[in-house]
Amino acid sequence: MSPEEARVRSRDRREAWVMGVVFGGMLLLPLAAWGVVQAVPHFLTYRPDSIETNGVGSCRAYAEAQIIYKRADWDKDGKLTYATPFPLLSTTVDSQGQPIQLIDAAMAAATSPSTPKHGYCYRDCQTIGGAPIDYEKDFAICATPAVYGRTGYRTFIISTDGTTYGKDLGGAQFVSDYPADPVAAGWIIAE
Repeated sequence: MSPEEARVRSRDRREAWVMGVVFGGMLLLPLAAWGVVQAVPHFLTYRPDSIETNGVGSCRAYAEAQIIYKRADWDKDGKLTYATPFPLLSTTVDSQGQPIQLIDAAMAAATSPSTPKHGYCYRDCQTIGGAPIDYEKDFAICATPAVYGRTGYRTFIISTDGTTYGKDLGGAQFVSDYPADPVAAGWIIAE
C-alpha cells in the first residue's frame, strides 16, 4: 500500500469514527432527554422521608381524639376539657374501668427519642401565641423527628383549628409555644 493510499484510508477511518460518534450522539440525545422528562415528575414529588406522612397523620389523629375526649367529663369536675397531658387520650379509663384509647399506646408513649412512634416524638405545647393554653377552649401539640435527618426533617404542630403545619427547624426540637399565626411564623400547611 502506497503512502497516499495509507493516508486516504486513515482519513476515511477518522471520518467514519466521527460520523459514528455524531450519529450515535443523535440517537442517544433523544433517549437522554426522554430520561430527564421521565425523572422530573418523580423529582418534584419525591419526599426525602415518607415517615413524615406518619407524623402528620398522628397529629390529625390526636386532634380528632381531643374532640371526642371533650364530649365527656372524664375527671367528674363538672367541666368539659381537652386532655392534658396528651397521653390521657389513651390511658383515661371509662365507666367499666377500661382505657379509652382514643390514641394508641405507641403514640401515648412517644414522648422521647427512645420511644418514638413511626420516627416521631410528641409533646403538648404549653402556650398559644404566648398565652397559657386554656384546655377548656384549646389544645396544641408538637411532633418532632426522633432522629433529625433519618426519621424526618420537619417538625409538625396542630391545634384546635385542626390544621397541621410543618417546618424544618434544622434539628429535632419541640415547640412549646404554638404561634398565634403559624403562616406568618414560617409554618407551611402539611398535606
